[in-house]
Amino acid sequence: MTLAIEMGANVKVCGICARERALSQNELIEGAAIGSMQDLIGWILDADKVVSF
Repeated sequence: MTLAIEMGANVKVCGICARERALSQNELIEGAAIGSMQDLIGWILDADKVVSF
């Protein structure tokens, strides 16, 4: 993931998953952030293609 961040990727961690695991922003690698459902919706709306599994 650090390579992706170095290449300019916007990396977000699921906020609900982070909360369930008691992870805080301070515990994530530099460049990653705790995200929200609104972040995900924005990415989907802005994307040309979306992969869902």
